[in-house]
Amino acid sequence: MPQPLRTDTDAAEPTAAEASTNAILGCLAAGQFAEGLRHHAALKAPTPADDLWAGQCLVLLQRRVEGLSLLLRARARGQEDAGALAAVAHRFGGEVERAERLLESLHPARLSPFGRAVAGRERGMLLFQAGRPREALAPLQRAWETAVSDAVARRFLGSFSAALGLVLGELGRDASAVAYVNLALPHASPPQRAPLLWVRALSSVHSGQFAEAERDLDSIAALQTAPDALPLLRYYRGVLAQTRGLWAEAAGQYQDSAEAACAALQPETEFYARLRLGALATAQDDLDTARAHLARARGLADGPRMQAFLALRQGAWLVRARDPRALAVLTQARQGFGALQLGRELGLTHLHLAEAHLRDGRAGAAQDHLALAVDLRHALGSGTVLAAELHSLPAVREALRSPPAYLDVLRRDVEALEGQLPPRLTLTTLGGCGLTLGGERVRLNVGLARTVELLAFLLERGEATLEEVQTHVFEDRGPRQARGYLHVARHALGRAVPQLQVPFDRARRVYGLRPCGVRLGWDVQELRQAVRLGGEVGLRRALGLYAGRFLPASDTAWAAGVRDELEWSLVRLGLETLERLQREGQHAACVSLAQRLLEIHPLDVGISALLVRALHTLRGSLAARQELERVSQVFQRELGEVPEPLLALRRDAWASAN
Repeated sequence: MPQPLRTDTDAAEPTAAEASTNAILGCLAAGQFAEGLRHHAALKAPTPADDLWAGQCLVLLQRRVEGLSLLLRARARGQEDAGALAAVAHRFGGEVERAERLLESLHPARLSPFGRAVAGRERGMLLFQAGRPREALAPLQRAWETAVSDAVARRFLGSFSAALGLVLGELGRDASAVAYVNLALPHASPPQRAPLLWVRALSSVHSGQFAEAERDLDSIAALQTAPDALPLLRYYRGVLAQTRGLWAEAAGQYQDSAEAACAALQPETEFYARLRLGALATAQDDLDTARAHLARARGLADGPRMQAFLALRQGAWLVRARDPRALAVLTQARQGFGALQLGRELGLTHLHLAEAHLRDGRAGAAQDHLALAVDLRHALGSGTVLAAELHSLPAVREALRSPPAYLDVLRRDVEALEGQLPPRLTLTTLGGCGLTLGGERVRLNVGLARTVELLAFLLERGEATLEEVQTHVFEDRGPRQARGYLHVARHALGRAVPQLQVPFDRARRVYGLRPCGVRLGWDVQELRQAVRLGGEVGLRRALGLYAGRFLPASDTAWAAGVRDELEWSLVRLGLETLERLQREGQHAACVSLAQRLLEIHPLDVGISALLVRALHTLRGSLAARQELERVSQVFQRELGEVPEPLLALRRDAWASAN
């Protein structure tokens, strides 16, 4: 997770008496940095303390080089605290080694309590940035304790609390992070409020308090903080949307974040935004898009923490791509998060390892990883983040439908999260057509069937020009009539379901779909995901989802193409699965699945032959002969002949025996 860009509005103070009278320090404490510089410019002979505080004002106005100049001059004139604040400036500029050298060069006996607090906090933040959050905790706690007991440092308690809360949240201790934030917020200046609200918003997301998180993010936006805070704000809004199941909205926020971060030269924020985009695309089996985002993230990764996150998302991509390297890469992520002692991310990794094992038929190994994920879930005290991740892991979700007792908490967490999420808008196109919102049927004042087909077409294509809509959805209508119906349908949808927009991009001349505050589901997408999952688990889920032919009332060519593609994908998966089950001697499963597949595609020779052979092994010659006769009659009636593979079965000894 990228860290807030600014957690400092600090200055050193030699004495409490001076702190109460110095105008520049007063401006700094109030967040009025430009006003502080005006006071400094009006001084005929600035003291070292004046240079110190003015230097920090410059740093916080993003005039870092000028600020460093004043800070180093103040230190040369006896203000040792300026060295600690100069380290802050170097950290802001990404110059970690220079910051470390400055901290090592400080003379502890010359530092005020405030200077010691700043130096301790900087040591902690550098450890955190180096991917060592557990080690960072102790110096940050000592810095906070020093700050809360010192009159000068207490004026900037927000920056010390934000830094400590950031690391506590990273380690999964969200309740403690929020406690420190809540203590500091009432007395924090506007610039200090933003980093505190960042910490509390993310902790609220982790604990499932979505309304509170949204309020804090809105408060940050209202503060009108520096323009370079926009990438992080977009990123955090994306995290909130993704956790709430609003994937389309999350993807838009992450894309905006990544582009803004790239323009603002913020590689860490861009890295995590690209990684999240890659994860969303992977979850939707859009592997080419995911690969592009992960490749960009790989070029930005720096340090063990970012490398562990990259390994997790790269491993998840390899699982979907059926690449044998998946387990090794996910194991790297597990080792990385384990070394960093990041329990939340370690739990996510165990979920993905379970998904990988389930897809390869290793249920026992998968349960071991799920049990470890449950251990970490109990250690964290909240299952929100793990439950949200499970929405992208179909094999694990299937396994959790009837889990062992210890794993059942994951299923309950998913159910609890579901109760907090926005309503689901479901488009039904298999075996009929329909549109429901939160389980209630949506009533339109235009033709439902044609409107559902329009929505399905836009979901299938992603976007389409008017000409494409006219050609494919309204192929039996003239251009003028098709255009009129499209606009009527858009208007009717806007009135009946304002959460689903059909916007027109004037620059690119295309229509698309934009869900707003609802989770858009399409039975075809769920079916395809089950088919891609593969194996017996995927096949059973796909057969359960297949309620009938795609848009059965439509005679358009594009609908017929989708119809054929779905049926063929089911049959192909069925044949692969039945052949494997037969090799493994699982004849009962083979029979039940084959019978269901023949209900969908009764004229498939391979499935018919497999069913007959499985029945012969399972129930004997009589049952097999009866089924062989039945399927032969179906082919004779429909095609006028019996295919050779079935004729070959008739010539087997068992088929002709009395």
